[in-house]
Amino acid sequence: MSINRLFTKIYLLLLATILIYFFSSEYLLDILAERWLNSEHTFLQYRFKINTAGELYLIEQELNHYPREQWRQRLDLIEQNSIYTLQLFTISTLPISLLSEQKQQITSGETVTVFDQDKLITDYGILGDYHIYKRFMNSDVVLQFAINEVEGLAEKEADFYSNFENIILIVNISGFVILAVVVFFWVRQLDKRLNKLHQAAQQFGAGQLDSRVPALGRDEIGQLADTFNAMAERIQKLIQGHKTLTDAVSHELRTPITRLRFELTMLEDSADKTAQQRYLQGINANVDELDKMVHELLVYARLERTTPPLHLRIYDLNKVVAEWIEQVQPDTQIPIQLHPSPHDAQVTISADYMQRAVSNLLRNAMRYAKTQIQVSIEMQKKQYCIHIDDDGMGIPTADRERLFQPFVRLDSSRSRSEGGYGLGLAIVKQIALWHQGDAVISDSPLGGARISIIWPIH
Repeated sequence: MSINRLFTKIYLLLLATILIYFFSSEYLLDILAERWLNSEHTFLQYRFKINTAGELYLIEQELNHYPREQWRQRLDLIEQNSIYTLQLFTISTLPISLLSEQKQQITSGETVTVFDQDKLITDYGILGDYHIYKRFMNSDVVLQFAINEVEGLAEKEADFYSNFENIILIVNISGFVILAVVVFFWVRQLDKRLNKLHQAAQQFGAGQLDSRVPALGRDEIGQLADTFNAMAERIQKLIQGHKTLTDAVSHELRTPITRLRFELTMLEDSADKTAQQRYLQGINANVDELDKMVHELLVYARLERTTPPLHLRIYDLNKVVAEWIEQVQPDTQIPIQLHPSPHDAQVTISADYMQRAVSNLLRNAMRYAKTQIQVSIEMQKKQYCIHIDDDGMGIPTADRERLFQPFVRLDSSRSRSEGGYGLGLAIVKQIALWHQGDAVISDSPLGGARISIIWPIH
Protein backbone atom coordinates (compact mmCIF):
# COMPACT_ATOMS: atom_id res chain seq x y z
CA MET A 1 0.00 0.00 0.00
CA SER A 2 1.31 3.45 -0.89
CA ILE A 3 2.12 5.44 2.28
CA ASN A 4 0.67 8.55 0.64
CA ARG A 5 -2.68 6.85 -0.01
CA LEU A 6 -2.74 5.40 3.51
CA PHE A 7 -2.00 8.80 5.01
CA THR A 8 -4.69 10.41 2.87
CA LYS A 9 -7.26 7.80 3.92
CA ILE A 10 -6.48 8.23 7.64
CA TYR A 11 -6.44 12.00 7.30
CA LEU A 12 -9.81 12.09 5.56
CA LEU A 13 -11.29 9.72 8.15
CA LEU A 14 -10.11 11.92 11.02
CA LEU A 15 -11.19 15.10 9.24
CA ALA A 16 -14.69 13.74 8.56
CA THR A 17 -15.05 12.59 12.19
CA ILE A 18 -13.90 15.96 13.55
CA LEU A 19 -16.21 17.93 11.23
CA ILE A 20 -19.20 15.77 12.15
CA TYR A 21 -18.39 16.18 15.84
CA PHE A 22 -17.87 19.93 15.52
CA PHE A 23 -21.11 20.69 13.71
CA SER A 24 -23.19 18.28 15.80
CA SER A 25 -21.79 19.65 19.09
CA GLU A 26 -22.34 23.25 17.98
CA TYR A 27 -25.90 22.41 17.04
CA LEU A 28 -26.52 20.66 20.37
CA LEU A 29 -25.05 23.49 22.43
CA ASP A 30 -27.04 26.11 20.53
CA ILE A 31 -30.24 24.20 21.24
CA LEU A 32 -29.39 23.92 24.96
CA ALA A 33 -28.58 27.63 25.24
CA GLU A 34 -31.68 28.69 23.33
CA ARG A 35 -33.96 26.52 25.45
CA TRP A 36 -32.44 27.84 28.68
CA LEU A 37 -32.75 31.47 27.64
CA ASN A 38 -36.32 31.04 26.44
CA SER A 39 -37.36 29.36 29.67
CA GLU A 40 -35.56 32.01 31.76
CA HIS A 41 -37.20 34.91 29.92
CA THR A 42 -40.63 33.32 30.19
CA PHE A 43 -40.11 32.96 33.93
CA LEU A 44 -38.87 36.54 34.30
CA GLN A 45 -41.76 37.97 32.34
CA TYR A 46 -44.21 36.17 34.61
CA ARG A 47 -42.30 37.12 37.78
CA PHE A 48 -42.09 40.81 36.97
CA LYS A 49 -45.72 40.92 35.96
CA ILE A 50 -46.66 39.53 39.39
CA ASN A 51 -44.17 41.70 41.31
CA THR A 52 -45.30 44.94 39.67
CA ALA A 53 -49.03 44.27 40.01
CA GLY A 54 -49.11 45.64 43.56
CA GLU A 55 -46.94 48.63 42.76
CA LEU A 56 -49.11 49.50 39.79
CA TYR A 57 -52.16 49.51 42.05
CA LEU A 58 -50.45 51.75 44.68
CA ILE A 59 -49.21 54.18 42.02
CA GLU A 60 -52.69 54.29 40.51
CA GLN A 61 -54.19 55.10 43.95
CA GLU A 62 -51.53 57.75 44.59
CA LEU A 63 -52.09 59.58 41.31
CA ASN A 64 -55.83 59.41 41.76
CA HIS A 65 -55.51 62.13 44.46
CA TYR A 66 -53.85 64.60 42.08
CA PRO A 67 -54.90 66.31 38.89
CA ARG A 68 -53.46 64.92 35.63
CA GLU A 69 -51.11 67.89 35.27
CA GLN A 70 -49.24 66.82 38.45
CA TRP A 71 -48.90 63.13 37.56
CA ARG A 72 -45.43 63.52 36.05
CA GLN A 73 -44.21 65.38 39.12
CA ARG A 74 -45.54 62.67 41.47
CA LEU A 75 -43.99 59.93 39.32
CA ASP A 76 -40.60 61.62 39.63
CA LEU A 77 -40.86 61.50 43.40
CA ILE A 78 -41.85 57.82 43.31
CA GLU A 79 -39.06 57.02 40.85
CA GLN A 80 -36.41 58.34 43.27
CA ASN A 81 -37.12 55.47 45.70
CA SER A 82 -37.70 52.75 43.05
CA ILE A 83 -35.57 50.53 40.84
CA TYR A 84 -37.91 51.30 37.96
CA THR A 85 -37.98 54.08 35.40
CA LEU A 86 -41.55 55.37 35.09
CA GLN A 87 -42.92 56.97 31.95
CA LEU A 88 -46.33 58.08 30.72
CA PHE A 89 -47.69 57.49 27.21
CA THR A 90 -51.04 57.85 25.59
CA ILE A 91 -52.59 55.08 23.61
CA SER A 92 -51.90 57.00 20.43
CA THR A 93 -48.24 57.66 21.31
CA LEU A 94 -47.16 54.14 22.33
CA PRO A 95 -43.65 53.13 21.12
CA ILE A 96 -43.60 51.96 17.51
CA SER A 97 -41.56 48.92 18.58
CA LEU A 98 -44.70 47.41 20.11
CA LEU A 99 -46.62 44.91 18.04
CA SER A 100 -50.19 45.65 17.05
CA GLU A 101 -51.34 42.68 19.14
CA GLN A 102 -49.54 44.12 22.19
CA LYS A 103 -51.13 47.52 21.64
CA GLN A 104 -54.56 45.92 21.51
CA GLN A 105 -53.87 44.12 24.80
CA ILE A 106 -52.80 47.39 26.45
CA THR A 107 -55.91 49.17 25.16
CA SER A 108 -58.10 46.41 26.59
CA GLY A 109 -56.53 46.95 30.03
CA GLU A 110 -54.14 43.98 30.17
CA THR A 111 -50.63 44.24 31.63
CA VAL A 112 -48.05 43.61 28.87
CA THR A 113 -44.39 42.72 29.48
CA VAL A 114 -41.88 43.35 26.66
CA PHE A 115 -38.21 42.32 26.61
CA ASP A 116 -35.66 44.23 24.52
CA GLN A 117 -34.05 41.52 22.37
CA ASP A 118 -31.27 43.84 21.17
CA LYS A 119 -29.70 43.68 24.64
CA LEU A 120 -30.29 40.01 25.20
CA ILE A 121 -26.76 38.82 26.13
CA THR A 122 -23.55 40.43 27.34
CA ASP A 123 -20.48 38.83 28.89
CA TYR A 124 -21.72 36.86 31.90
CA GLY A 125 -24.90 38.80 32.16
CA ILE A 126 -28.28 39.46 30.58
CA LEU A 127 -28.85 43.18 30.89
CA GLY A 128 -31.75 43.57 28.55
CA ASP A 129 -34.57 46.03 29.38
CA TYR A 130 -37.96 44.75 30.57
CA HIS A 131 -40.83 47.18 29.83
CA ILE A 132 -44.18 46.70 31.57
CA TYR A 133 -47.17 48.58 30.13
CA LYS A 134 -50.48 49.22 31.97
CA ARG A 135 -53.41 51.43 30.94
CA PHE A 136 -54.09 53.88 33.77
CA MET A 137 -57.55 54.15 35.33
CA ASN A 138 -59.49 53.51 32.10
CA SER A 139 -58.04 56.67 30.59
CA ASP A 140 -55.96 57.03 27.46
CA VAL A 141 -52.84 57.26 29.64
CA VAL A 142 -50.47 54.25 29.71
CA LEU A 143 -47.90 53.82 32.49
CA GLN A 144 -44.58 52.16 31.57
CA PHE A 145 -42.28 50.40 34.03
CA ALA A 146 -38.76 50.18 32.57
CA ILE A 147 -36.47 47.72 34.38
CA ASN A 148 -33.06 48.60 32.95
CA GLU A 149 -31.04 45.99 34.88
CA VAL A 150 -32.60 42.73 35.96
CA GLU A 151 -31.52 42.11 39.53
CA GLY A 152 -29.94 38.70 40.04
CA LEU A 153 -30.10 37.72 36.37
CA ALA A 154 -26.40 38.33 35.81
CA GLU A 155 -25.56 35.89 38.59
CA LYS A 156 -27.84 33.29 37.03
CA GLU A 157 -26.21 33.95 33.69
CA ALA A 158 -22.76 33.46 35.19
CA ASP A 159 -23.87 30.18 36.71
CA PHE A 160 -25.31 29.11 33.38
CA TYR A 161 -22.10 29.92 31.51
CA SER A 162 -20.12 28.07 34.14
CA ASN A 163 -22.31 25.04 33.57
CA PHE A 164 -22.13 25.71 29.84
CA GLU A 165 -18.33 25.52 29.95
CA ASN A 166 -18.61 22.20 31.76
CA ILE A 167 -20.95 20.99 29.05
CA ILE A 168 -18.45 22.07 26.37
CA LEU A 169 -15.68 20.23 28.23
CA ILE A 170 -17.81 17.09 28.43
CA VAL A 171 -18.71 17.36 24.74
CA ASN A 172 -15.04 17.81 23.81
CA ILE A 173 -14.02 14.77 25.85
CA SER A 174 -16.87 12.80 24.29
CA GLY A 175 -15.70 13.88 20.85
CA PHE A 176 -12.17 12.62 21.47
CA VAL A 177 -13.57 9.36 22.83
CA ILE A 178 -15.73 8.92 19.73
CA LEU A 179 -12.73 9.72 17.52
CA ALA A 180 -10.62 7.17 19.41
CA VAL A 181 -13.35 4.53 19.01
CA VAL A 182 -13.65 5.20 15.25
CA VAL A 183 -9.88 5.01 14.75
CA PHE A 184 -9.66 1.90 16.97
CA PHE A 185 -12.23 -0.06 15.00
CA TRP A 186 -10.73 1.09 11.68
CA VAL A 187 -7.21 0.07 12.73
CA ARG A 188 -8.58 -3.17 14.22
CA GLN A 189 -10.21 -4.06 10.91
CA LEU A 190 -7.02 -3.14 9.07
CA ASP A 191 -4.99 -5.28 11.49
CA LYS A 192 -7.30 -8.29 10.96
CA ARG A 193 -6.93 -8.08 7.21
CA LEU A 194 -3.15 -7.67 7.42
CA ASN A 195 -2.99 -10.67 9.78
CA LYS A 196 -4.79 -12.80 7.19
CA LEU A 197 -2.23 -11.74 4.61
CA HIS A 198 0.59 -12.41 7.09
CA GLN A 199 -0.71 -15.88 7.94
CA ALA A 200 -1.06 -16.81 4.29
CA ALA A 201 2.50 -15.60 3.59
CA GLN A 202 3.83 -17.63 6.54
CA GLN A 203 2.00 -20.77 5.43
CA PHE A 204 3.22 -20.32 1.87
CA GLY A 205 6.78 -19.79 3.07
CA ALA A 206 6.50 -22.96 5.18
CA GLY A 207 5.77 -25.00 2.06
CA GLN A 208 1.96 -24.94 1.89
CA LEU A 209 1.92 -23.85 -1.74
CA ASP A 210 -1.88 -23.94 -1.96
CA SER A 211 -2.22 -21.29 0.77
CA ARG A 212 -4.17 -18.24 -0.44
CA VAL A 213 -5.53 -15.02 1.07
CA PRO A 214 -9.34 -14.71 1.20
CA ALA A 215 -10.96 -11.79 -0.58
CA LEU A 216 -10.15 -8.58 1.33
CA GLY A 217 -12.04 -5.96 -0.68
CA ARG A 218 -11.05 -3.59 -3.46
CA ASP A 219 -8.86 -1.14 -1.56
CA GLU A 220 -5.08 -1.22 -1.26
CA ILE A 221 -5.11 -4.19 1.15
CA GLY A 222 -7.41 -6.10 -1.19
CA GLN A 223 -5.16 -5.31 -4.15
CA LEU A 224 -2.14 -6.49 -2.15
CA ALA A 225 -3.96 -9.74 -1.34
CA ASP A 226 -4.84 -10.25 -5.02
CA THR A 227 -1.22 -9.62 -5.98
CA PHE A 228 -0.05 -12.14 -3.38
CA ASN A 229 -2.52 -14.76 -4.62
CA ALA A 230 -1.41 -14.22 -8.22
CA MET A 231 2.23 -14.51 -7.16
CA ALA A 232 1.51 -17.65 -5.11
CA GLU A 233 -0.37 -19.21 -8.02
CA ARG A 234 2.51 -18.46 -10.36
CA ILE A 235 5.13 -19.83 -7.96
CA GLN A 236 3.08 -22.97 -7.30
CA LYS A 237 2.76 -23.61 -11.04
CA LEU A 238 6.48 -22.99 -11.56
CA ILE A 239 7.46 -25.36 -8.76
CA GLN A 240 5.03 -28.03 -9.96
CA GLY A 241 6.22 -27.51 -13.52
CA HIS A 242 9.82 -27.74 -12.39
CA LYS A 243 9.11 -30.99 -10.57
CA THR A 244 7.25 -32.39 -13.56
CA LEU A 245 10.02 -31.25 -15.88
CA THR A 246 12.72 -32.77 -13.68
CA ASP A 247 10.91 -36.11 -13.49
CA ALA A 248 10.23 -36.11 -17.22
CA VAL A 249 13.80 -35.16 -18.17
CA SER A 250 15.26 -37.94 -16.02
CA HIS A 251 12.88 -40.39 -17.65
CA GLU A 252 13.48 -39.15 -21.20
CA LEU A 253 17.26 -39.15 -20.84
CA ARG A 254 17.43 -42.64 -19.41
CA THR A 255 16.56 -44.43 -22.68
CA PRO A 256 19.10 -42.79 -25.05
CA ILE A 257 21.82 -42.94 -22.40
CA THR A 258 21.14 -46.64 -21.88
CA ARG A 259 21.34 -47.23 -25.62
CA LEU A 260 24.60 -45.27 -25.80
CA ARG A 261 26.17 -47.36 -23.08
CA PHE A 262 25.05 -50.57 -24.78
CA GLU A 263 26.37 -49.50 -28.18
CA LEU A 264 29.69 -48.31 -26.69
CA THR A 265 30.10 -51.68 -24.97
CA MET A 266 29.28 -53.54 -28.20
CA LEU A 267 31.67 -51.27 -30.11
CA GLU A 268 34.54 -52.12 -27.74
CA ASP A 269 33.88 -55.85 -27.96
CA SER A 270 33.35 -56.02 -31.72
CA ALA A 271 36.18 -56.51 -34.27
CA ASP A 272 33.86 -56.51 -37.27
CA LYS A 273 34.19 -53.27 -39.24
CA THR A 274 30.62 -53.47 -40.50
CA ALA A 275 29.27 -53.99 -36.98
CA GLN A 276 31.44 -51.17 -35.65
CA GLN A 277 30.10 -48.84 -38.33
CA ARG A 278 26.55 -49.81 -37.38
CA TYR A 279 27.22 -49.14 -33.70
CA LEU A 280 28.80 -45.75 -34.51
CA GLN A 281 25.74 -44.76 -36.52
CA GLY A 282 23.55 -45.75 -33.58
CA ILE A 283 25.71 -43.68 -31.22
CA ASN A 284 25.45 -40.67 -33.54
CA ALA A 285 21.67 -41.10 -33.77
CA ASN A 286 21.36 -41.19 -29.98
CA VAL A 287 23.61 -38.13 -29.64
CA ASP A 288 21.44 -36.31 -32.20
CA GLU A 289 18.34 -37.32 -30.22
CA LEU A 290 19.88 -35.97 -27.03
CA ASP A 291 20.86 -32.76 -28.79
CA LYS A 292 17.33 -32.24 -30.11
CA MET A 293 15.87 -33.03 -26.70
CA VAL A 294 18.15 -30.50 -24.97
CA HIS A 295 17.29 -27.90 -27.60
CA GLU A 296 13.56 -28.46 -27.06
CA LEU A 297 14.05 -28.33 -23.30
CA LEU A 298 15.90 -25.03 -23.53
CA VAL A 299 13.22 -23.55 -25.79
CA TYR A 300 10.39 -24.67 -23.51
CA ALA A 301 12.20 -23.52 -20.36
CA ARG A 302 12.78 -20.08 -21.88
CA LEU A 303 9.19 -19.76 -23.02
CA GLU A 304 7.67 -21.12 -19.80
CA ARG A 305 9.85 -19.09 -17.43
CA THR A 306 8.78 -15.61 -18.44
CA THR A 307 6.94 -13.67 -21.11
CA PRO A 308 9.44 -12.35 -23.68
CA PRO A 309 8.95 -8.98 -25.35
CA LEU A 310 6.35 -9.54 -28.06
CA HIS A 311 6.91 -7.54 -31.24
CA LEU A 312 3.25 -7.10 -32.09
CA ARG A 313 2.35 -5.98 -35.59
CA ILE A 314 -0.73 -6.07 -37.81
CA TYR A 315 -0.81 -8.94 -40.32
CA ASP A 316 -3.22 -10.40 -42.84
CA LEU A 317 -3.86 -13.73 -41.11
CA ASN A 318 -4.96 -15.48 -44.34
CA LYS A 319 -1.75 -14.47 -46.06
CA VAL A 320 0.77 -15.31 -43.33
CA VAL A 321 -0.81 -18.71 -42.55
CA ALA A 322 -0.57 -19.60 -46.24
CA GLU A 323 3.15 -18.72 -46.15
CA TRP A 324 3.68 -20.87 -43.03
CA ILE A 325 1.98 -23.83 -44.73
CA GLU A 326 4.24 -23.49 -47.76
CA GLN A 327 7.32 -23.70 -45.53
CA VAL A 328 6.32 -27.03 -43.94
CA GLN A 329 4.59 -28.66 -46.93
CA PRO A 330 7.87 -30.06 -48.36
CA ASP A 331 8.31 -32.11 -45.15
CA THR A 332 5.26 -34.30 -45.86
CA GLN A 333 3.53 -35.94 -48.78
CA ILE A 334 0.10 -35.36 -47.22
CA PRO A 335 -1.51 -32.29 -48.80
CA ILE A 336 -2.28 -29.40 -46.40
CA GLN A 337 -5.43 -27.53 -47.42
CA LEU A 338 -6.10 -23.97 -46.29
CA HIS A 339 -9.62 -22.64 -45.75
CA PRO A 340 -9.11 -18.88 -45.30
CA SER A 341 -11.53 -16.60 -43.52
CA PRO A 342 -14.06 -14.92 -45.84
CA HIS A 343 -13.79 -11.78 -43.71
CA ASP A 344 -11.01 -9.24 -43.41
CA ALA A 345 -8.58 -10.99 -41.04
CA GLN A 346 -6.26 -8.16 -39.98
CA VAL A 347 -4.74 -9.35 -36.70
CA THR A 348 -2.21 -8.02 -34.21
CA ILE A 349 0.24 -10.83 -33.33
CA SER A 350 3.89 -11.64 -32.76
CA ALA A 351 4.48 -13.37 -36.09
CA ASP A 352 7.61 -15.29 -35.06
CA TYR A 353 6.00 -16.96 -32.05
CA MET A 354 2.66 -17.54 -33.75
CA GLN A 355 4.44 -19.15 -36.70
CA ARG A 356 6.25 -21.50 -34.30
CA ALA A 357 2.92 -22.47 -32.69
CA VAL A 358 1.23 -23.16 -36.04
CA SER A 359 4.28 -25.06 -37.32
CA ASN A 360 4.29 -27.27 -34.21
CA LEU A 361 0.62 -28.10 -34.76
CA LEU A 362 1.18 -28.83 -38.46
CA ARG A 363 4.12 -31.17 -37.72
CA ASN A 364 2.04 -32.84 -35.02
CA ALA A 365 -0.75 -33.40 -37.58
CA MET A 366 1.77 -34.75 -40.12
CA ARG A 367 2.72 -37.57 -37.74
CA TYR A 368 -0.84 -38.79 -37.22
CA ALA A 369 -2.82 -37.83 -40.34
CA LYS A 370 -3.64 -40.61 -42.80
CA THR A 371 -4.55 -38.79 -46.01
CA GLN A 372 -5.30 -35.12 -45.37
CA ILE A 373 -4.65 -32.09 -43.19
CA GLN A 374 -6.80 -28.95 -43.16
CA VAL A 375 -6.12 -25.48 -41.75
CA SER A 376 -9.15 -23.23 -41.19
CA ILE A 377 -9.23 -19.55 -40.17
CA GLU A 378 -12.42 -18.29 -38.52
CA MET A 379 -13.75 -15.32 -36.57
CA GLN A 380 -16.04 -16.37 -33.71
CA LYS A 381 -17.56 -14.21 -30.96
CA LYS A 382 -14.96 -11.43 -31.15
CA GLN A 383 -12.04 -13.85 -31.35
CA TYR A 384 -9.78 -15.34 -34.03
CA CYS A 385 -9.41 -19.10 -34.42
CA ILE A 386 -6.84 -21.18 -36.31
CA HIS A 387 -7.96 -24.84 -36.55
CA ILE A 388 -5.60 -27.64 -37.59
CA ASP A 389 -7.51 -30.85 -38.45
CA ASP A 390 -6.24 -34.32 -39.31
CA ASP A 391 -7.97 -37.61 -40.18
CA GLY A 392 -5.94 -39.72 -37.75
CA MET A 393 -7.10 -41.70 -34.74
CA GLY A 394 -8.14 -38.64 -32.73
CA ILE A 395 -7.51 -37.93 -29.05
CA PRO A 396 -9.71 -39.23 -26.19
CA THR A 397 -11.55 -36.50 -24.32
CA ALA A 398 -10.02 -37.45 -20.98
CA ASP A 399 -6.47 -36.97 -22.32
CA ARG A 400 -6.91 -33.68 -24.19
CA GLU A 401 -6.04 -31.19 -21.47
CA ARG A 402 -3.18 -33.37 -20.19
CA LEU A 403 -1.44 -33.29 -23.59
CA PHE A 404 -0.58 -29.60 -23.11
CA GLN A 405 1.71 -30.54 -20.23
CA PRO A 406 5.40 -31.08 -21.04
CA PHE A 407 6.60 -34.62 -21.90
CA VAL A 408 3.08 -36.02 -22.03
CA ARG A 409 2.34 -38.43 -24.91
CA LEU A 410 -0.36 -41.00 -25.49
CA ASP A 411 1.38 -44.36 -25.23
CA SER A 412 -1.00 -46.12 -27.62
CA SER A 413 -0.72 -43.85 -30.62
CA ARG A 414 1.64 -40.94 -30.06
CA SER A 415 4.90 -42.56 -29.02
CA ARG A 416 8.53 -41.53 -29.42
CA SER A 417 8.80 -43.78 -32.44
CA GLU A 418 6.63 -41.30 -34.29
CA GLY A 419 8.84 -38.40 -33.26
CA GLY A 420 8.59 -35.62 -30.72
CA TYR A 421 9.28 -35.29 -27.02
CA GLY A 422 5.90 -34.12 -25.76
CA LEU A 423 6.92 -30.43 -25.71
CA GLY A 424 5.32 -29.19 -28.93
CA LEU A 425 1.80 -28.72 -27.56
CA ALA A 426 3.15 -27.23 -24.29
CA ILE A 427 4.93 -24.57 -26.35
CA VAL A 428 1.77 -23.92 -28.39
CA LYS A 429 -0.21 -23.43 -25.17
CA GLN A 430 2.31 -20.95 -23.82
CA ILE A 431 2.37 -18.88 -27.02
CA ALA A 432 -1.45 -18.75 -27.04
CA LEU A 433 -1.46 -17.53 -23.43
CA TRP A 434 0.99 -14.76 -24.34
CA HIS A 435 -1.58 -13.52 -26.88
CA GLN A 436 -4.25 -13.57 -24.11
CA GLY A 437 -5.78 -16.63 -25.70
CA ASP A 438 -5.75 -20.41 -25.33
CA ALA A 439 -5.15 -23.69 -27.15
CA VAL A 440 -7.82 -26.40 -27.10
CA ILE A 441 -8.32 -29.91 -28.50
CA SER A 442 -11.63 -31.12 -29.93
CA ASP A 443 -13.00 -33.57 -32.48
CA SER A 444 -12.18 -32.89 -36.11
CA PRO A 445 -14.82 -32.99 -38.85
CA LEU A 446 -12.26 -35.16 -40.72
CA GLY A 447 -12.58 -37.84 -38.05
CA GLY A 448 -9.30 -37.23 -36.23
CA ALA A 449 -8.19 -34.47 -33.88
CA ARG A 450 -8.70 -30.72 -34.13
CA ILE A 451 -6.24 -28.47 -32.26
CA SER A 452 -7.16 -24.79 -32.22
CA ILE A 453 -5.38 -21.59 -31.25
CA ILE A 454 -7.85 -18.95 -30.05
CA TRP A 455 -7.14 -15.33 -29.08
CA PRO A 456 -9.30 -12.21 -28.73
CA ILE A 457 -9.74 -9.53 -31.37
CA HIS A 458 -7.99 -6.35 -30.22
